[in-house]
Amino acid sequence: MIPDQIETLQEIFSLISAGIHEPYQKLTFESDVFDSYTDNILTLTTNSKEKTDVDTTYNHSLLYSLIQKLHKQSVQQGDDWKVLVITYIPGDQVKAKYIYQHREENLL
Repeated sequence: MIPDQIETLQEIFSLISAGIHEPYQKLTFESDVFDSYTDNILTLTTNSKEKTDVDTTYNHSLLYSLIQKLHKQSVQQGDDWKVLVITYIPGDQVKAKYIYQHREENLL
């Protein structure tokens, strides 16, 4: 991963985390990236229960732009992933991984 990609990932995580206003024990953000849109799922885990209907206040257009920017940066490096997954446990390190196939429910 090049420094520009790390910086963009940091921007994505900062935007997401600043827009969450409820406590959680784990955050999972998945973004399935297509040519002209992204399909995002934000999951918060609290007391071993997952919640996906999270109220957020982040700018979804800015988030879309940042994810597309990250994907473009990766493609320029020869890394054409399809899904971005960011996980974070408070007090731990932010982790990001790429999946190289779209989530199955988005292919139907």
